[in-house]
Amino acid sequence: MDDDDGDNGWDIPSDPLGEILRRLPPLDRRRSRLVSRHWRDVVDSRAPARPGPAKMLVVAHGTGYVFDDVPGGSSREIPSPCSLADIVGTCNGLLCVVGTGGFTGGFVLSNPVTGETLHVPLPIRSGTPWRRWKHKEYSFAHHPTTGLYKIVHFPVEDIWTGSFDVVKVYTLGEAVSWRDVPAPAGSCLRKSCGLVSVDGFTYWVAKDTEKVMSLDLKDERFAAVITLPAPASEPGRKCHLTEAHGRLAVAAIVTQPTNTKTEVWVLEGGAGGRRWNRRYSVQLHGADRQMVWPHFAHGDHAMTGSTWRYSRSHDFLYVHKLSGGKNLQCREARINGKMRGKAVGKYECRTYDDVRTFAHVETTEPLNVYRVWS
Repeated sequence: MDDDDGDNGWDIPSDPLGEILRRLPPLDRRRSRLVSRHWRDVVDSRAPARPGPAKMLVVAHGTGYVFDDVPGGSSREIPSPCSLADIVGTCNGLLCVVGTGGFTGGFVLSNPVTGETLHVPLPIRSGTPWRRWKHKEYSFAHHPTTGLYKIVHFPVEDIWTGSFDVVKVYTLGEAVSWRDVPAPAGSCLRKSCGLVSVDGFTYWVAKDTEKVMSLDLKDERFAAVITLPAPASEPGRKCHLTEAHGRLAVAAIVTQPTNTKTEVWVLEGGAGGRRWNRRYSVQLHGADRQMVWPHFAHGDHAMTGSTWRYSRSHDFLYVHKLSGGKNLQCREARINGKMRGKAVGKYECRTYDDVRTFAHVETTEPLNVYRVWS
């Protein structure tokens, strides 16, 4: 429908139309561009359907800071209705936090730009709220085709085998309770590798086979994707799932007494020929630094944090210039006493896990449209 001849009832003045469109979810804004050329111009100029470049969000001891200039160290605190200590993740400018208000506090979703909030209950198991409410138990996801937001939870009962029989899914705006998605027989989770949602799929690692598994958040189908690029069970090595440039990635971390080497492998290629490619390599010499996660690199810089037992009263966030450009397969950084990087953040010290980093966009993505009245 791209009829620009005459007033057909859709020629709303640009200012009020822009204010209306800004309150729609991104998928609906993209669809509204098809109404007419006027609507397309208003969406593109006043209510972009796609977010701008991602900034870096640092969560330190429950407080969030957005970096407008990472290497320059320019940051500002963002408003939040609750502590961000157990933030699950961010999608399109929305923050998802779990565990607020105690065991039965549930989730708080918020948009720091608009100030809107939305509350979601904890999943129920055996008639009572699920009491493991740490952020590592969940993943916050957005499906690019359907435009739906989902919170995904793997209720692992046996910590030794990592077995589970269902995956619990909460879809914003479509349900007043969690749904059980039956898992294939023998499903298990290696919790140390974590969960990550990328491009409409939630990924985890099977504990028995060390294969990366996936749940399609549109069709809710399970699949085995590929074996890890390095064995997670090998002594001295840790592997955990992350995201790099909108793709699934695995960080393989080998720790020795005097140094730590982190390699990040990115899954590339189509469905018929997917393979791991090593895209980042960071060597840390000395025991006073660790990589920060899950957003470990921003632009041309890798990020590290001071190891809490060495930093005394404060945590520091450092940036390090990555060598190599787009034409090189692997970007590298070496960190030691002579190449310490630049400190861009200073936060009161408690534990290492209190400093986490995320890719974050600032948008007017609405939350009230997902409110379910029961």
